[in-house]
Amino acid sequence: MASEASDETTMTLEESMARRRRLKRRERETSWLGRKYRKSENTLHQRLRELITITQRSPLQDAVQPASIPLVASSRLFSLHPYLGCESSDEEWVSMIGTPRNITRSSVSFRKRQPLLTPRMRSIILYWLMKVCEAYAVHRETFYLAQDYFDRFLLIERNLKLGVLQLIVLTCLLIASKMEESKPLKILHLSRVAHGIYHVEEFRHMELVILRTLRWYTRPETALTWLKFLLQVIFRKEKANLLEQPFPKDTYMRSANLLDLCILDVNSMDIPYHGLAASVLCYFVDQGLVEKVACLPREHLQPCVDWLAPFMDALEDFGTVTQKVFPTVRREDQYNIQANLDYMSILDVAHKAIKGNSPTNDVEPLNATSYRGRIYVPGQGLTSSEDEV
Repeated sequence: MASEASDETTMTLEESMARRRRLKRRERETSWLGRKYRKSENTLHQRLRELITITQRSPLQDAVQPASIPLVASSRLFSLHPYLGCESSDEEWVSMIGTPRNITRSSVSFRKRQPLLTPRMRSIILYWLMKVCEAYAVHRETFYLAQDYFDRFLLIERNLKLGVLQLIVLTCLLIASKMEESKPLKILHLSRVAHGIYHVEEFRHMELVILRTLRWYTRPETALTWLKFLLQVIFRKEKANLLEQPFPKDTYMRSANLLDLCILDVNSMDIPYHGLAASVLCYFVDQGLVEKVACLPREHLQPCVDWLAPFMDALEDFGTVTQKVFPTVRREDQYNIQANLDYMSILDVAHKAIKGNSPTNDVEPLNATSYRGRIYVPGQGLTSSEDEV
């Protein structure tokens, strides 16, 4: 009798626990937060389809509107859950691509807003910034953050004077070093680079101007961030040492050199960062694998790959690149430092192959007919629509 009573008590406890779980689940489902979560979950892939589409506001848009990029054959995004290690891989993907905004980011907008600054001047300024980064052993990601700040600032402001460009780009590097470096650069270092032309107060004032212009958005996903992310997904192993870099350093260095070269070209502003990184990787990794990982179909990625061909040929003609040694940097972190090649000479060779012009001439914007199905993602652009003329 005692055993039967204990069994009934046990069953009663189990039933009560199950009943409590059912009540909590029902309460969670009927609550406002639960309804909000289900609603956001149902509209997530709709948001993704809106993000990965070709905008009608693109200045290089064809007369025929291409169809939206299909996510995958099953109409669901390629799952990145095992690679990202997060609860919702889709939400992480959305946050990396960006939120939809009425924004344009293109070389045409750059030319309209900065008529005094030619594309070659922009290339020279960024090339000089690479030299500064190499002199102070700055990480490559810091340079790409500074490049993103600089381009965004140029696309928002209008008619900047040429005499202030050096102060702007050095201040962008100052902000980027605060975001990325364990020991940020000091204003005195950058003032020394500019031969004392600008005072400390001018750097501080320009820092506030840039931050307010960029609306304090200082942590964007750069082209290098996407390059590393795609490499990690492609070369991921099940049992890998988390303390070691998951992708081959040689592949990373070669692809980063190509990315350094093409980012100097003004027409790279017509391609979003994730499309640019995927196009660069197609020259070092199987293109089909890159298309699957980046969720970009061949008909939309191939024009970007073709555009990169002259840059890749010019870089190969330059010869093999030996990794530079930085005495103040740890051995395992050497490849992460922004090294500087003779990128301007290589860029001149690429431009001469593209246009057949003198290398000193500025290149023209990309031809829309030769760039059919171009990749564009709202949210990667950086000029607000209300600011457009």
